[in-house]
Amino acid sequence: MTFFLWLWNFLSPFVIILGFLGWGFVEEWMLFLCLISAVLGFFVGLIGWNKMIPPRWFWVKDRVNLLNNRIGTALKYAFQFSFLPMAIVFLVNAF
Repeated sequence: MTFFLWLWNFLSPFVIILGFLGWGFVEEWMLFLCLISAVLGFFVGLIGWNKMIPPRWFWVKDRVNLLNNRIGTALKYAFQFSFLPMAIVFLVNAF
């Protein structure tokens, strides 16, 4: 799970960009897939939140990081995962 989260954090900016480009190919069934992906991303964020917390001696919080909690992380993953179907459809239509 830790490797998947590390890999997803690396690939998610590309998925979001390709997902934005895929808005030209949006159909009704894709919005349903985006919703399902968002729910899946929410649960991945809830489960994987504790895997991405550094050890206690590395905890440094400023005003921005105070909102970095379990629900915030789950919503971030839900947002990222919601672009996955559109990115896949864009890649299929582009090539």
